[in-house]
Amino acid sequence: MLAPGAVSGYTMDSRMQGRQYYFGGQFGVGYKVTPNLNVSVGGRVVYADCNYYGYVRNIGLKVNTPLGAIQMSAGQFFESQNMPHFAALVTDRELNCDQTGWGFTPIIGVDYKLGKWNLAAKYEFKTRMRLKNRTGENTSGLEEYDDGKKIAADLPAILTIGAQYELLKNVRLSGGFHYYFDKQATQHKNREEHLDGGSWEVLAGMEYDINKRWTVSAGWQNTHYGLGDDSKYITDMSFVTNSNSVGIGARFQLRKKVALNIAYFKTFYKHYKKDFNDYGGVKDKFNLMLPPMQQQLTAGATQLNAVIANPQATEGMKADAQQKLGVINHELDAIYKIMEGMKGFSTQGSDTYHRTNDVFGLSLEIDF
Repeated sequence: MLAPGAVSGYTMDSRMQGRQYYFGGQFGVGYKVTPNLNVSVGGRVVYADCNYYGYVRNIGLKVNTPLGAIQMSAGQFFESQNMPHFAALVTDRELNCDQTGWGFTPIIGVDYKLGKWNLAAKYEFKTRMRLKNRTGENTSGLEEYDDGKKIAADLPAILTIGAQYELLKNVRLSGGFHYYFDKQATQHKNREEHLDGGSWEVLAGMEYDINKRWTVSAGWQNTHYGLGDDSKYITDMSFVTNSNSVGIGARFQLRKKVALNIAYFKTFYKHYKKDFNDYGGVKDKFNLMLPPMQQQLTAGATQLNAVIANPQATEGMKADAQQKLGVINHELDAIYKIMEGMKGFSTQGSDTYHRTNDVFGLSLEIDF
């Protein structure tokens, strides 16, 4: 047996990568009610293609022995301490999951022109999305990625309003407001309930017609998410933070009814700090993992004691039961010490979330 504190470090090989592609095809028709009033209706077909791949392998421990420090696998360490059930907890973990799904978004809009002002509003209904898992491997313990499971991943409804003012014949100023109904968009395990409210955006921009063929533009956008303090909505696998964005664009009139649009959009995300009373749910995980193991080992000890007390059991059977009982009692003692030690052990911590985003857009506009 090694003395307490003999383990002074650990190593492991780990990797995590993800991909989230959402492809959309949109259509719509408009109707001119009056010379100044237009209404429209349309829809968007959305296809999601996601992949998550990662692993934790080769967990090793730095063990200080009377002969010096040695490196050994965590499994070997627990086996050497007669703790086989603990050794099973530090085996390799891997995740390789593809998620795909379809959704449809109905869209309605209205546009009204009044002198030099142009006013518009649009409402995109909630897109119901259910992503189906095709999982090659999932020993991560994350049931969300089990093979064949369908995961709720709705896209929220969006209300947008905007206004444009013609400052000069070739210069236009614009502003807008977007609101996302995030709390009404169902997510896995109703994660949306952890939000304080929906997200909103404020936008401003300017367009300048250089000549009849060329138009250039620039804009700014501020995005605010209803995360609240220490929101449980964001995770290491999926998160968003408040941001400011700037964009530039150009439009080239190829023909009378055909135009080419090109744009670049850069987002500067703010840092979001999330504090944890129990970082990573360490105590919760121990409380979920250890009691069932304790019950299993206690049941095993009861069976072994019955063998030892059985007058019909051979001496060999009793000796084998006694040896196994010693291992179980050793592990039960370790579980008790861990559970008692966790009561006074602080697992407070924090994470800081940050991300980057660059968008390049290219479209062909045809006016029928």
